[in-house]
Amino acid sequence: MTHALLLALLALAPGDVTVFDDVRVVTLGPAGTLERGVVVVEGDRIRAVGTPDEVELPDDARRVPGHGFTLVPGLIDLHVHVGDEVDLDLYVAHGVTTVRDLGGGLWHLGVRDRVASGRRLGPTLHLAGPKVTGVHDAEAARALVAEQAERGFTWLKIYGDIAPDAYGALVGAARELGMRPCGHVPRNLTVEQVLETPPDSIDHAEEFLYGWFDGGRHGRGSIPELAELVAASGTSVVATLTCYDHIGRQAASFERAFDRGPVRYASAYSRRTWGPDENRYRGFPPDAVPQLRDLLVLQKDFLRAFHEAGVPLLLGTDSGGDGVPFMIPGASAHDELPQLVACGLTAEEALAAGTREAARLLGVLDEVGTIEAGKRADLLLVKGDPLADPTNTTLRAGVMVRGRWLPEAELDGMLARIAEQSRREEAFLVALRDGGPEAAAALLASSLADDPSLVPFREDSLNELAYEALILDDRPDTAVELFRLNAEAYPESWSVHDSLGEGLRATGRLEEALAAYEESVRLEPRHVDGARCVAELRAELGPGREER
Repeated sequence: MTHALLLALLALAPGDVTVFDDVRVVTLGPAGTLERGVVVVEGDRIRAVGTPDEVELPDDARRVPGHGFTLVPGLIDLHVHVGDEVDLDLYVAHGVTTVRDLGGGLWHLGVRDRVASGRRLGPTLHLAGPKVTGVHDAEAARALVAEQAERGFTWLKIYGDIAPDAYGALVGAARELGMRPCGHVPRNLTVEQVLETPPDSIDHAEEFLYGWFDGGRHGRGSIPELAELVAASGTSVVATLTCYDHIGRQAASFERAFDRGPVRYASAYSRRTWGPDENRYRGFPPDAVPQLRDLLVLQKDFLRAFHEAGVPLLLGTDSGGDGVPFMIPGASAHDELPQLVACGLTAEEALAAGTREAARLLGVLDEVGTIEAGKRADLLLVKGDPLADPTNTTLRAGVMVRGRWLPEAELDGMLARIAEQSRREEAFLVALRDGGPEAAAALLASSLADDPSLVPFREDSLNELAYEALILDDRPDTAVELFRLNAEAYPESWSVHDSLGEGLRATGRLEEALAAYEESVRLEPRHVDGARCVAELRAELGPGREER
């Protein structure tokens, strides 16, 4: 029997106690690394960690043999953009058990709650609201922060076009209301101005290129001065070097970027927008590529100085959603670890940047980030030793999320279904292009007849295509047909019904639009914009509609 098959069978064993036995345990806590360790998990909590002599093993526990394997805390990605629920599966399948989404909306709040309550498997979500731009006075800053805090966001992403006084007001108001300020260095401000009222994190190393070095304002010789300034501010830096690396790589060659294995997990719609016809980086001239590579080296140089000065360097990727192409959720976190090592971190420090230190920034170190008794059981089991080679984290043998053990075979199955959905979506896009909505509907029906559990497109993909028809192509009737298909495929999605209502309203079908908006609000009672549309349509349609 293979080790993978044994782990798969163990996952089916009864009981809610799991023992990782005879495994190297990189606790990243006071116990250090245990070469022949034992970890006992009960429910969603770690009950005990120690050596075989120290830990009593329950008789009825599910046992996961770990000889030759290494158990590390689940990874934390501090800069993501969750596009749809498939992204949640991708994070879990790659051992990323906590994420910070920097640009969330109402949909993300609902997903966060479902994951936290155990109704949906996924990484624990920490959410920033929509990015903050165009704030020019303190009063507007405080009102904006109050609105996002009221909605339930815990991070404030400060982005661009912020007046200097407004920047300080945003940071101060966020902290007063229990939120955490983070984000970019607005292009109209300097690093010095931002660090007068420093955020908790600056979320791209790239930001220092614009806020410090741009225009020759400072040269390479100023790196020690910059490191001292950032260290004194107390802010952390989420490097996202893999993100910047991929910008240069796709500017150099789209074809090579598509050769990466994890690209098969991206939606077919995303891959279309990443190609040479639509890619946002297609306009870079050939001589820009060497400059991009030099700027990546510059980032590593000043990040090395930051690290030596004591600035926390943390793991983030900017993966998912409509961010940088080719940043695949989950997989990209593993790419970032060797990038951090290239900045002077040891392999253990790089791993800590994506576990313990990331948890410290989030304020949840008492819950996750190390392997210690009492903490939540978010764990990654890998083949080999990531302290010897950080790329060994890609060799995962299993993942535990909130105490649920997912062995290698199950994770591989999750990824295979995501890849298959992407393959079917490719065929769906061809049918839509060649035969229109009618042909796409026929393909949807035949695909669901073949596998009722696998929709041949991602929810976000079809919604984006429908909005292209509605807004860019001025084909509202086609948009409505696509929105209807999406609602048929994803009937429990409030956002799909909301989009359908928008399309129907644009075509003058107000009764149908009202029904779609009502369904959206029924599925998500916090959807205040949908409730407003319901009220407007009832008033427009006249008496008798108030109590639908």
